[in-house]
Amino acid sequence: MIGIDIGSTQIKAVEVELRNKQPQVVRAVVAPLKKVLRESGIKGGETAISLLESQVFTRIIETPALSEKELNQALQWEAERYIPLPLDEVSMDSTIINKYDGKMEVLLVASPTRLIEKYSALYSKAGVRIDAIENEALSILRIYQEQNINSVLLDIGGSTTTVYVLHGEHLSLVRPISMGGNALTKALSTELNLAVAQAEEYKRTYGLDPQQMEGKIADILSQLIEPFVQEVTGSMTFFKERFPQDVISRIILIGGGALLPGLSAFLQNRIQVETVIGNPWLKFPADQAVLSQFKGFESLFSVATGLAIRDVI
Repeated sequence: MIGIDIGSTQIKAVEVELRNKQPQVVRAVVAPLKKVLRESGIKGGETAISLLESQVFTRIIETPALSEKELNQALQWEAERYIPLPLDEVSMDSTIINKYDGKMEVLLVASPTRLIEKYSALYSKAGVRIDAIENEALSILRIYQEQNINSVLLDIGGSTTTVYVLHGEHLSLVRPISMGGNALTKALSTELNLAVAQAEEYKRTYGLDPQQMEGKIADILSQLIEPFVQEVTGSMTFFKERFPQDVISRIILIGGGALLPGLSAFLQNRIQVETVIGNPWLKFPADQAVLSQFKGFESLFSVATGLAIRDVI
């Protein structure tokens, strides 16, 4: 099974094989689409792709326990209320993600049909048959859900960031925000009068280290990261109001922006919650060659790994 994560600046692909009835990551690659599929050594097979949360409409709906017919009617009503497009222009899907106390939580996802057609044509040209399309939330849930551990997860991409709240093994909140790593690079470029490529290098090299460049880089970046702090604390407030007996015990960072030097320590200090960089291959092991090639960059493959294991767990 192959999982392909279409990011705003990169495409990540992971291939999984079953070994002794357990999923094993055998290949991983970050590259433009055609290189991912034709030059990476990924063999092909069943392929699942993700859509960015910023490209789809996602809502978690709580209802009483309903029959399938009743649920479909309820979802139709919710879709008409919340989806800002005519329903004949979107493709909708739903997944029951939790049942408790005579209630159920349903993840409703709607994607513009034109977007799906666009990606289908793109992959067809590359010689790939798409077997499944899903939003990133379900892939994230497969990788990072843990019984009795509640987390806020930040997936920091180039153009957007998505905030997820995981209540143990269940998804409680999905919230995309229109800010990512590119905004940090642009700000450095503007403030320090640097070429964009130079600003990107400074960001990746020095990050939030106050000892570097007289603290200029860290000062600029720390101000721009404040919206992330606000989003996390707001999500924690939402969680506490909904589940007053439970607490958020960790923050998980994934995506390219998670690799910003000093980010995890900065957020942990500001929010006072353990903050870690996610690693999907702790739960679903990878071949040694894959681990060696991408040491330190494992978090990039969270969504792609979640896609690749969708039919084997």
